[in-house]
Amino acid sequence: MVIKIEQISVPESVEGPEAERFVEYVRIRNDVEATVLGTPALAMTPLQLRPEFEDNPHRIRHLFVARVDGVAVGRAMTTVRPHDLDTGAFITADVLRPARGAGVGTALFEAAIGAAHAAGCILLKVNTPHSVLAGGERIPSSTGFGHVAAADPGARFLRARGFTLEQVVRVGMLATAELGAALAGLEQVTDGLVNAGYRTHTWHGPTPAPWLEGVAHLRTRMSTDAPSGGLGSHEDSWDVERVAAHDRRIEDGGQTAITVAAEHVATGRLVGYTELYVPRDGALVIQEDTLVLTEHRGHRIGAVLKAIAGRQLVRTCPRIEQIVTYNAEENLPMLEVNSSLGFQPIGYEGMWRKRP
Repeated sequence: MVIKIEQISVPESVEGPEAERFVEYVRIRNDVEATVLGTPALAMTPLQLRPEFEDNPHRIRHLFVARVDGVAVGRAMTTVRPHDLDTGAFITADVLRPARGAGVGTALFEAAIGAAHAAGCILLKVNTPHSVLAGGERIPSSTGFGHVAAADPGARFLRARGFTLEQVVRVGMLATAELGAALAGLEQVTDGLVNAGYRTHTWHGPTPAPWLEGVAHLRTRMSTDAPSGGLGSHEDSWDVERVAAHDRRIEDGGQTAITVAAEHVATGRLVGYTELYVPRDGALVIQEDTLVLTEHRGHRIGAVLKAIAGRQLVRTCPRIEQIVTYNAEENLPMLEVNSSLGFQPIGYEGMWRKRP
């Protein structure tokens, strides 16, 4: 058996022979996630992932494919932030189940870590999906919230290499057909928000010019206000140009963002937002960032934002069948909001770290 690790590039287009290796890479990513989480619903297309995997001024990605006797059986990715190397590198590695236990994961991991070290990153972070396994030994996260099964293959692999579990992220799914009952009292909740001095704004697609600075501020605060567990928080600064470039990447990936933002009327500033990424083809929507600034929490702003976004989705995109969201286990207020809307856990992501 011959294991070969090759580094691949992100193609300019997902069509044609030059995209074959990238399409193969995406297939492995989807197959492993479906195996671990028990559903293929979270699969993403090469078109959706191409803009997310290509380099930009704020992050560099190194993509690797593992082949056994010429057949692609695994993939890895190393992400570094060139302007903030102290934050460390994020590594993801997946191996198809039939090829596990033969050294493929080790070879991929070594290549991914090599890319991190070559870029100047000493701190290593890994995010990996974990299945819902009941019973047996559990590995608690350093936050004290959430745990994963010690028998999980990914957990065994990372513990053997000196990584510790710093945070557990819950993967929740909601059938849009079940949203009706949850949205029945939306007007009453929204009235309470208005009485507290806030109003909401909704848009589809790129951020309107009047809100670019406000969204840039919110995205910057997302890097410090969102729970980060033992991974540590570092400010990731956004400006209007970066927001516009991000919006273009979403559009280039065949998706349209539905954004709902909350404005503090007295100051005219945005203080919270949520966004749904709706594919032009497909029936699954990803709930991306949801944030309410720390100093404006306690008014149910997050609940209203998510509910309005859900209503917009149902009204404008009736073909969408499911929404998936990701939340840290220690983020109890947001998990409560999700539960009230009907989200059910289908799996977890472990956020692991290896200190130098």
